[in-house]
Amino acid sequence: MLIDALKSRGLTYAVMVDDVQGHIHRESSKTRRVRRELRRKPVGSIVGTYASSADIASWLNELAKTSSRVTLHSYGKSVEGRDMTLVKICNSTGTTKPIVFIEAGTHAREWIGHATALWIIDQLATSADADVARLLDAADWYIVPVANPDGYEYTHSTDRFWRKNRSKNNGSACRGVDLHRNWDSQWMKVGASGRPCDEIYAGPSAFSEPETKALRDVIVAAKANVKAYFALHSYSQAWLTSWGYTGQAPPDLDPLLDVAKKGADALMAVYGTHYDVGPGAVILYAASGCSNDWVKEKAAIKYSYSLELRDTGDYGFLLPSSQIEPTAIETWEGIKTAAKLILGIE
Repeated sequence: MLIDALKSRGLTYAVMVDDVQGHIHRESSKTRRVRRELRRKPVGSIVGTYASSADIASWLNELAKTSSRVTLHSYGKSVEGRDMTLVKICNSTGTTKPIVFIEAGTHAREWIGHATALWIIDQLATSADADVARLLDAADWYIVPVANPDGYEYTHSTDRFWRKNRSKNNGSACRGVDLHRNWDSQWMKVGASGRPCDEIYAGPSAFSEPETKALRDVIVAAKANVKAYFALHSYSQAWLTSWGYTGQAPPDLDPLLDVAKKGADALMAVYGTHYDVGPGAVILYAASGCSNDWVKEKAAIKYSYSLELRDTGDYGFLLPSSQIEPTAIETWEGIKTAAKLILGIE
């Protein structure tokens, strides 16, 4: 037994989840039940659930039909040939506006990121709230809710804890590349692996994967107007600024931190959920090849962040579906506050 081995060596330990497989089974059963119910409910019911890829695609298609604010754009194909969708949410004034960009679902097992992105899409697309109207007047919103569609599907069908995409790696039986180590920002410098069987395998080269190349091209095409970039991940409850690969601060760290702290304060004010704020390499761990660092370093978009959502390890990647709504609500408050500061909205 593992616990006996730890005790025999005088090692301390803590049990975070008593029955991981049991929790997976309970959440999987709940997810299957929700999917059956969704078939009998109107559009919008997917929000606040851990939805499958097919259900997300169906909901987005219906939303684009019912909301004049929403247009869908396929920006490429994944390794296994799945569409990758960019959701654009605008109030159709016909003028060129700043863009706020949100990326979610890069790591397949981080389901709360996907669910939070869908919540934000729904708010921007359907809410009559004055805050939302002001944000849409000031900016167009580009959101990628499932940046790794193959990996996400695999977490629903086969392995709940799968992290990477589903690339076949030459010379190895191990599949997948960690897309959040595959960007050309100090690629393979630190916190990444050259071994295909590792979870943080960075790939054979920067931008070797169709998922990262396609998203890069979307950002490059829009970068003149992108004023803020938020990458949603889990878990840790941290609002991360650049850099992720070194403790050396960028020259504009002060304004980055100012916005991050005010965004995190707004988030924490909703339910009291504590968030740490600071450079990723300082308050979390050092990692290179990450999207948010590339956005700042190579695309020259000043305000680029990575948000590690709930929780701090009690459930980890198995965050119960009952926590989707509060997580999404508080995260949206934080992003709204940050976006207002960046866009100069009073």
